Amino acid sequence: MPNVDLASAFVYYLVFLYSPTVHEAAHAWAAKLGGDLTAYHGGQVSLDPRAHIKREPIGMVVLPVVSALLSGWPMGFASAPYDPQWALRHPRRAAWMALAGPGANILLVLLAGIAIRVGIMAGVFHAPESVNFDRIVAGG
Repeated sequence: MPNVDLASAFVYYLVFLYSPTVHEAAHAWAAKLGGDLTAYHGGQVSLDPRAHIKREPIGMVVLPVVSALLSGWPMGFASAPYDPQWALRHPRRAAWMALAGPGANILLVLLAGIAIRVGIMAGVFHAPESVNFDRIVAGG
């Protein structure tokens, strides 16, 4: 087992936990707006990760925790249910539902970029001596 910084692994897990939650909630919300209430009735139109953990405990807890402990970086998965018959009847609505998850990812990236920019301007963050996969700013 490689030398893993447990504090960083925990922070990465928290970030991981909310990333698929937002992604899948966006799919579910778009499906609800398009008339498919499958995910809504399953509790998936929620930013509460517990609903998504309940649906995918292996992908949201077991796999990410094990991968974070082994590598320091969590990997996992989640899903939101939908009615395939609804998707066949309403292909444009289904396309919007499909795009909602990646759209939520882009929104998260933009919000993180804004937070980093504001942190740099406020003096909370600064450029580190070197940039790598998991370090693009430094504190203080």
